[in-house]
Amino acid sequence: MLLVRLLCLVQTLTLFLVILSFFVWSIGSFGRYYWTVTFRPLLAKQKAQKLLAETYYDRDCGREDFSTSDFNDLIIRDEWDFTKAAENVLTHGVSVFPKVIDRELASAFRNYILERNERLEPEEMVYVMNAKTKR
Repeated sequence: MLLVRLLCLVQTLTLFLVILSFFVWSIGSFGRYYWTVTFRPLLAKQKAQKLLAETYYDRDCGREDFSTSDFNDLIIRDEWDFTKAAENVLTHGVSVFPKVIDRELASAFRNYILERNERLEPEEMVYVMNAKTKR
């Protein structure tokens, strides 16, 4: 009878240790995942923000958030260095990099977008500048 109770106690303790080990492993795995997915990117953003001395975050923007109404302010100039170009992107949230593709490819891409827009709903369409206003 004592041997049966002793075996039952050993079995119970073994099961408890297995459950405890699984629980510790689960907490560790969750912690590692949370660190990799959440904390590491936040720390990287914080370090980048310290370098820029600015605070940027994801949010919905409205008309009052526009930094310019002149399209020319968005164009990256040839004489600018990368610091000025980055500053322009950070100021306006977007910049236009001219001469990235040649005229032939730009024309083919523009025609494709216009044809594709004909098959889409208005909210899905891609805005294409009027041909008269493009450079």
